This record gives sequence, C-alpha cells and structure tokens, in this order.
Amino acid sequence: MGQRHVLKDACRKELAAANGEIGNFDIYNIYDTCAGDTWDRPLSEWNAALATTEIDAQADVAPPAHPQLRQRNQVGAALNDYPCGGDRATSDWLSIPAVAAALHVKPGVGGMRYQKGPMTFSGNLLPLYASLMKKYRMLIYSGDTDACVPTWGTVDWIDSLNLTVTNEWRPWLSAHLDGKTAQRAGYVKNYAHNFTFATVQGAGHLVPTYKPNFALTMVSKWLAAEPLA
Repeated sequence: MGQRHVLKDACRKELAAANGEIGNFDIYNIYDTCAGDTWDRPLSEWNAALATTEIDAQADVAPPAHPQLRQRNQVGAALNDYPCGGDRATSDWLSIPAVAAALHVKPGVGGMRYQKGPMTFSGNLLPLYASLMKKYRMLIYSGDTDACVPTWGTVDWIDSLNLTVTNEWRPWLSAHLDGKTAQRAGYVKNYAHNFTFATVQGAGHLVPTYKPNFALTMVSKWLAAEPLA
C-alpha cells in the first residue's frame, strides 16, 4: 500500500476503524503486559507522534505514572525478563540529585530535543552501510516484538543492499534467565563482507531491557568474532 492509497478517504476510514479495534499498546513492545508502565497509547497517537519532526525525549517518550509501584502486591513479571515498574523506577532513580551528580549530569538542564524527518532531511543511510561494510564487521539486530522499527522493515532495507548470502536463515541459541539451559533466542543470517543480521525472540525496541541474557550472548559472541549459530 503506497502513500497515494493511504491518503484516500476510504482508506483513512478503514485505518481509523482498525486503530480503534487494536486499542492501546506499547509500540516499542507490542506484547508488553505491564499495563501502563510503558507508553501505551492508541495507534492514532503513535502515528501522530512518529510523524512529527521534533521530539522532546522527556515529554514525548518518558513512560507515564503506573499503578504497579503504588500497589506493591501487584508488582510482577511482565512478558519480558524484567519486573513491571522498571521503567518508572529507573526514571525516578535517575532523578535523584545524588545519582545525577555521580553520573556527572548537570542540574537544571532541559530535556533532550532532537530533529528527525523524512529522507530529504535525515539522508539515505544505505550508501553509508555499503561503504562501512567493506571495512568493518557489522551486526544488525532486531527485537521481533518491536512495532516502531519492525523486523520486516530491517529485513527490507538489508535486502535492498543486494548482498550475497553466505549462511541462510537459521535459529541461534542462548541460555535464558537460569543461565543453564540453552534455547532458541532468535534467528540469524550471514552475508558477504562479514555482515550479520540477527533477530532476538520476544524482545522489543530496547533488546537488552527485554531480553538481557539473549543480548549478552549475542554481543559477547560478536565481540569474540564467534558465529551466533
């Protein structure tokens, strides 16, 4: 579906109906079960936020107050490998003056603001990847429950590089929370020029947050120049 179709009234109506049926969810981790701990909103609000060219990281991305920390008996595990309430607890901890001082963060400084925009503003990065891969080993990874930067979109731009596949799509393994039993942690595919693409099973946008053990295995093997699978 191209932009010319999305702009038609009939298409807009169907998309609006679908947005309403989907309900609120965290676009950075569509299966998150923390219910209000993260930035859960209707899809229409996500689309509006992502369409803007200026982002206020503190106002636009910070998670809202959540009920889990006020009702301690309800704090429990999410679908991920961290307890609900972690996002807000981290934000509150980082706001403590002593913590900020220990991290050498200057007090009284406003939140981070940055510009993003269409390709005409931000630039096409595909030529940069094509250049860098001739000099360096590259690992591109994607959490498979991230809807903001979805796996299929990453696959699409990698395919556009027209690289020769050296080792086809296959599962890679990692120990889970107990650190003992290895299980499927995602899938991996290798290309020419030491270019590797890996998915991380059950991880959202911030892979180390959602699947820390899987992320550690992936990065450790990469730094040691060991194949994931």
